[in-house]
Amino acid sequence: MGMADLLFHVLGFAAPALALSLGMVGVCRMVWRKSCPRHSLIAQAATLFIASLTVLLAGLWLTGHDGRLGTYAAMALTCATCQYGWLRKCK
Repeated sequence: MGMADLLFHVLGFAAPALALSLGMVGVCRMVWRKSCPRHSLIAQAATLFIASLTVLLAGLWLTGHDGRLGTYAAMALTCATCQYGWLRKCK
């Protein structure tokens, strides 16, 4: 496997975590417009991305396969829990 293939595999592995974290932060900002003005979008998205990527890596390690439905469900639950923590921190 060449460097370009390795890069595409890693980016493809991390893409769901990035999409979910950016989508969750964006939707939460649209729904609760002024709920948490003191925290930046980048800090929230980075926290959610790291948490989601950690769950994906744990799922890969536990099951031995990438892209299992249970891993994606755990990633979504973890991302939602972290976002809830961000919103609770603002109150």
